Amino acid sequence: MFESYDLNQFGKKMKAIRNSLGYSQSFVAESIGINVDTLRKLENGYTIPRYDTLAHLSQFYKTDIHKLFNTYNKNKFIFEFYDKLDFLMLRGKFNDIKKIHEDFMTSLNTSNQIDLINPLIFNQIDGLLYATSVRYQGHIELALETILNSIKLTIPDFDIANFASFRYTSFEIRLLLVAATCLGDLRQCEQSIQISEYILTIIDSTLYSDKIEDLYVIKSLSHISYNYHRLDKHDKALEYAQKGIGISLTKGHFDLLHFLFLRKAVAEMELQIDSYVETFKKCLYVIKITDDDVHYNHMLELIKNKYELDFSNL
Repeated sequence: MFESYDLNQFGKKMKAIRNSLGYSQSFVAESIGINVDTLRKLENGYTIPRYDTLAHLSQFYKTDIHKLFNTYNKNKFIFEFYDKLDFLMLRGKFNDIKKIHEDFMTSLNTSNQIDLINPLIFNQIDGLLYATSVRYQGHIELALETILNSIKLTIPDFDIANFASFRYTSFEIRLLLVAATCLGDLRQCEQSIQISEYILTIIDSTLYSDKIEDLYVIKSLSHISYNYHRLDKHDKALEYAQKGIGISLTKGHFDLLHFLFLRKAVAEMELQIDSYVETFKKCLYVIKITDDDVHYNHMLELIKNKYELDFSNL
């Protein structure tokens, strides 16, 4: 997991729960089958707890310790902000992005969370917002330059040509994803695919991965699928779109599901697979249930103009 946690405060809370139940450390450790030193380190804030340890403690304390642990995430405001930003970007609501940035800064100040966040991250956020804005104005090279400079704020010797030589925080991975998107827009598809494939190797996408990690995986798969379309390798585009759809449905993350169905439909059309019409409909249905009429109508027009299919009576 990529978040940073206030382990000291979490440990104090865990100790308070145990004391309220009248249990000793040795009794808890013996009851759930862990080393007493593990519990001692956890309560003193010296270690990040394992998933199975939290699961055992949840059952023994009859409290959702996983949920409690996530409340001590120092960067939760950052991730909530990224969720909102992605939502607006995916739906083309670029006029609202400035507003959520202002709301984000206000929330940090009023909640006294601002001191917990590295000041360089604020500059990276500004870089991300600026790059997003200019990218959708068609200034792709400027967007890419902005993103690469933002990464260099925390990785001074970063070089996109040697991207696999560096280690990344969650924030830096988010920026790297945008860099891959820009490279695809510039038709540097092979490098975009390489970066996206690399991100897949460093992200945990298991059953127990969190939403941020899942979305990084889904975004990377969608980038790869789109780039294979650009390269006219539609069998590969179909393969990666299907992988993204599978993870989205399994984990319940629908942010990019319509885009993945679009990529799948186009691949099926190019490969002359009969199900492509139904897949286009799935793309539209996913948008329709969000009640976002503007985005829905935009997708109707895109499909009609680009793929000569009219679903206006859907």
